[in-house]
Amino acid sequence: MKLSDLTVDATNNTINGCFPRLIGILYQNGSGPVSGIATRNQMLAPALDSCQSGDSIRAESSTRARG
Repeated sequence: MKLSDLTVDATNNTINGCFPRLIGILYQNGSGPVSGIATRNQMLAPALDSCQSGDSIRAESSTRARG
């Protein structure tokens, strides 16, 4: 799968705590190029400055043992 020419804007997100995590793009169990991507305003409210939570782009994959 190819992700390209995409803008994600998290302005006015309604997250009001450290959880759930603020993630702009979740690329999960896929492979392929990522190009021309912009993420904007990926931040929590100022009152949550102490939170270390969230990602603009998060890529995850899992592998299973084959037998």
